[in-house]
Amino acid sequence: MLKKISVFSIALLALWACSDDSSVNSTNNETEKVSSSQGVSSSSFESSSSMENISSEYEEPVAEVVDGKITDSRDGQVYPVVTIGDQIWMAANLNYAVDSSWCYNDSLEYCEKRGRLYQWHAAMDLPISYIHDYFDSKDTVKNHRGICPKGWHVPKEYEFNILEHYVQFNLDRGESCAFLKVSEWEDFKEACEGIPASGFDAIPSGIRKVYPGVTKAYTVEFIGLDEATVFWTASEVVSGSSYDYKYIDTYMCNFRGFSYNNPDSRVAASLRCVKD
Repeated sequence: MLKKISVFSIALLALWACSDDSSVNSTNNETEKVSSSQGVSSSSFESSSSMENISSEYEEPVAEVVDGKITDSRDGQVYPVVTIGDQIWMAANLNYAVDSSWCYNDSLEYCEKRGRLYQWHAAMDLPISYIHDYFDSKDTVKNHRGICPKGWHVPKEYEFNILEHYVQFNLDRGESCAFLKVSEWEDFKEACEGIPASGFDAIPSGIRKVYPGVTKAYTVEFIGLDEATVFWTASEVVSGSSYDYKYIDTYMCNFRGFSYNNPDSRVAASLRCVKD
């Protein structure tokens, strides 16, 4: 039986159509490690000798909200946050470097503004085998931290539903434009003009997509920049079968409304964390 994971996304429905663009990049290995071209240099890490000097009793501090922001103690990154109803969300995409994560087009400038793109197992801080293995996240944990800062977690699908319903009904903002940072969505500026923002500030960050190769094992393409954004959730949905990967429910929306689609778990997408 094939397993699916739910993800919340803001996107154009055409994002998932196969592309024949000549800009497609190729790779033979889908277990690539983060490289310096992807925004992590060797200088980002302490030497093994200096690491030995760190006390084993060190406890990572909780990323508390201070003046509308949090600081990730692991790398010093600072993120704006927003309170929407009873939830506190990051108001920017996570940019914490781990294996199986990339900057759009492998260019550091995109990570700095739009955050990193993660495969689901990387966002969940799970072994790569969970590209196809089932992790019963709905039943085993209430809040799954994944790679979020301490005190924050990878949101479940129902938490995105709460966000959506609160914005649409309690704030009287029925248009999905309320979730967008409209200044970053060229195609939506006119349509979204005058609709109050919620502060969630989704920006179009694209995805990294993997296709079966013809002459190579895999073909990789970065698509959707300035057109779409996709957010992972920790929720899995059982429904089908494949050896190489599992499919994912995507919770998609643009200013016309919300819809679902099903990319697979090899896709790399954005991550927003929500406070415990």
